Amino acid sequence: MENKNIIDRLIKLMPISSKDETRHHLCGVCIEQATDRRELILTVTDGHKAIRETVQHDYLPELIGDKKYLVTRDQLPILKAMLKANKIYMPEIKLNRIDTSEDISFRCGGFTFTAEWLQNYPNVEQIIPDKNKLDKVLSFNAQYLIDLANALADGNKDTVIKLCFKDVTTPIIIKNTRTNREAVLMPCRV
Repeated sequence: MENKNIIDRLIKLMPISSKDETRHHLCGVCIEQATDRRELILTVTDGHKAIRETVQHDYLPELIGDKKYLVTRDQLPILKAMLKANKIYMPEIKLNRIDTSEDISFRCGGFTFTAEWLQNYPNVEQIIPDKNKLDKVLSFNAQYLIDLANALADGNKDTVIKLCFKDVTTPIIIKNTRTNREAVLMPCRV
């Protein structure tokens, strides 16, 4: 995947992250290496909704290793400026360790954004229900659904989004049928 697309995905996923500073570990997008060493997993949640997607990249996963990193909400202006300044050509992303800390910085062109090392991040895989047993109706916060649909649609207004769920207490799986991106929405009481 091109560097421009990784930056774009971080920007599009960031609104899903928590705005609650007391839950700092949820205030951004988590980046980790996938089982396939040429893929990165981007995960974002605010505790009520979550998106987890896999993106391909040639060398960043190897540099990240087995650790998880958080690109926080305060990095969003830098990411937007980076994408805007590099619309035509995006130079290679360089990854550096910051001093003696576990944090890393990403440099691209004249811009730098940082990612903090995360020791604890929710295991989103644990909340994803069995897709074959989802067949009931329930109510949920419509704005959450709109935010998730916009993030999954990737700007394409014709994107089909599937909603799959089991019962009123089970999380809903939302799937982009074109790209196979998935998100999870937690149910709420009406």
